[in-house]
Amino acid sequence: MTRALAIAFILLGLPGMVSAAAAPPANVLVAVNRTEPVLAVDPANPSIMVAGSNTNYGAPVNGTYPVGSYASTNGGHTFHSLAVPIHAPYTTGADPTVAIAQDGTVFFNYLGETPAYCSGGKSAIVLTHSIDHGRSYRNPVVIDNNPADDKPSMTVESVPGRPSHIFVSWTRWHNSSSDIWVARSTNGGATFSRPRMLYSTSLDNFGSVPVVGLHGRIYVFWSTYPEAGLSAPRPTRIMMRVSSDDGAHFSPARRVASFTSIPVMEQPGSMRTLPTATAAATAGGAVYLAWTQAGARDGSGYDANIELTRSADGGSTWSRHIRVNDATRGDRFMPALTALGADTVGLAFYDRRAGTGNLGVYATEVAFDGRFHVAPNRRVGRGSSPISDITYIAPGSTCFSPGRFFGDYIGVAAAAGDLCVVWADTQLHRANETDIWFARFRFNARSGRRRLAYAAHRV
Repeated sequence: MTRALAIAFILLGLPGMVSAAAAPPANVLVAVNRTEPVLAVDPANPSIMVAGSNTNYGAPVNGTYPVGSYASTNGGHTFHSLAVPIHAPYTTGADPTVAIAQDGTVFFNYLGETPAYCSGGKSAIVLTHSIDHGRSYRNPVVIDNNPADDKPSMTVESVPGRPSHIFVSWTRWHNSSSDIWVARSTNGGATFSRPRMLYSTSLDNFGSVPVVGLHGRIYVFWSTYPEAGLSAPRPTRIMMRVSSDDGAHFSPARRVASFTSIPVMEQPGSMRTLPTATAAATAGGAVYLAWTQAGARDGSGYDANIELTRSADGGSTWSRHIRVNDATRGDRFMPALTALGADTVGLAFYDRRAGTGNLGVYATEVAFDGRFHVAPNRRVGRGSSPISDITYIAPGSTCFSPGRFFGDYIGVAAAAGDLCVVWADTQLHRANETDIWFARFRFNARSGRRRLAYAAHRV
């Protein structure tokens, strides 16, 4: 199962060093023909980081399709790839998330699927871990198995002197409804609690995100929206449940935000996008939440903005949401959010401001000191990334949402004040192939930042 393949560092600059405000940072090729990258940095040693991705469907491993893990011990200059263990009878891994505890343990969570997953097969929420910085993984354990499980997400709480606490949430689909489920482990993933349902409606409930706050506070966010045509914008709500006792009990569900999301097949280009949110908690105790919000219709598609809101009181009140992108025409989607400081966050997102035929990646930093300070957006990906090279899934050809599939999310993490980003694009210009890239950089001081007022409202 192990394979140590060093992916060369592309000499376009050094991580953490940015020469000019408009210049993209170095891009490191992590893996080819992959999607849905995630990233974690060791909180005790920022030179150690682990990325993950979906499987390469064109390169089975002993008849299985495992998710990929990519470990770096030199701050992201190079990565070594490894196939994450598959738990039988599941033959395919998908939807990875990764986290690193304070003691250096790497936790890797994914969805296990049997070959008939889309047509009544089996699925499971699976966890494995590594104690050697991602160079090898232990036998995986099953947290939940149900034919309708989908899209798990994980967060880890480091507890001094005790095993890590792990929280995993996911969606379960039914014929006319869907649920959000959660399970926790208080012994480092050796065992998990009986899964509990947090929410169930006749709408689509998807994209759950668990977040660890201060003092044993656990948040779970998710999107809820109606079924609609592929080209229709959707009224979407971000919901939340909060635990104040380390996940033992949760408060009733509350709405955090309501907005109109862009279509699932965003035009032009038939880009597959899903109305999911991203969240992070800072060391100062604030919680941030971001999403993609549709604007005015622009030609065949919609303008769209990345919106951000903040809570400093455990989710009881939230600020008026602010736009973090500094280009207003065109669309942008799939934001990823991470804490960079006591009350500072970094965001990365796809952005087509340079042209609807090019899939760009941009990032910004938002600091808060009674007002929001939004850094000028920075281009992250180098070179052009033609949308025409992304694999197109025709409507009705599979059980998955159709469109040009480049994954449903990207990954960000903080490393000693730097923002680290992993994403999928087509800058190698190979037909029907998206590749995983990494960049690490730091934003300049607050000069030139948009300064926005803060106003809170109760939810």
